Formats: sequence, C-alpha cells, structure tokens
Amino acid sequence: MRFLGRSVVWSVAAPTLGLCALLLITVAVAARALVRLQVEADEAIDQALYAAEAAEQLEEVFLECRGHLSDYAITGRQDEIQRARLDGKANGERLVRIDSLHISERGHALVGELRHYTVALQNALEKIPVSKSVEARDAAVEGV
Repeated sequence: MRFLGRSVVWSVAAPTLGLCALLLITVAVAARALVRLQVEADEAIDQALYAAEAAEQLEEVFLECRGHLSDYAITGRQDEIQRARLDGKANGERLVRIDSLHISERGHALVGELRHYTVALQNALEKIPVSKSVEARDAAVEGV
C-alpha cells in the first residue's frame, strides 16, 4: 500500500496545525486577560478592606475620644482633653488616607462628612472651658 502524497498530507495537516496554533494563541490571550482581571480584582478588594479597616479605626478613635471627654467630666484632668485632641488629629490623618483610595463617590462624600465632623470636634475641644465643678464639665462635654 502506497502512502498518500505529501501534498495530500499537507493539505489536511496544514489547516489543522493552523487551527491548533490559532486556538493556542486564543487561550494564551484569554489566560493573560484573566490574570490581569484577577490582579485588578485583588487590588479592589485590598482597597475595600483597607477602607473598612480604616473606618473601623475611625470609629474606635471617636469612641476613645468620647471616653477621654467622659473621664475629663468625671475627674477634671486636663490631660484627658489633650488626649481627645490628639485622637481628633489622628482621625484627620486617617481621613486623608481613606480619601486617597479608589472608593466610590458615595465613599468620598462620607469621608467629606466625617472630615466636617472631625473639624467641628476639634473646634469644640479647643473651646472646652477649664472648670472645677462636675456639672460645668458635664455640660461642656455634652456640648461636644
């Protein structure tokens, strides 16, 4: 039995090899695109996690600030006011970092509101009068 001519073999094999090469290129391009999408998704998730952690830290610092103000109202110690001021400054720095993240427009609006409240808190802390009476300190802290 005689083997078919080379031209017949190539006429069948060439299109098959071409399709295989095309399929290989398509798979390589798709794999590269998937890797790129995965990297972008990982970055978005990392940013969201960082923003969530920073928001949690903001909440903790506001609670600590409130705790310092309560301690001042009870004890009258001025260092509690200073600690509350430092907490407010730390919040301002965190807000700047959060605002630099790739977050939604709603997120930027919320950061703006928090920044407004932080500035208002700082202003209120600067105006807390030194008082000897518990009642006056309570009233001053309630105003914040």
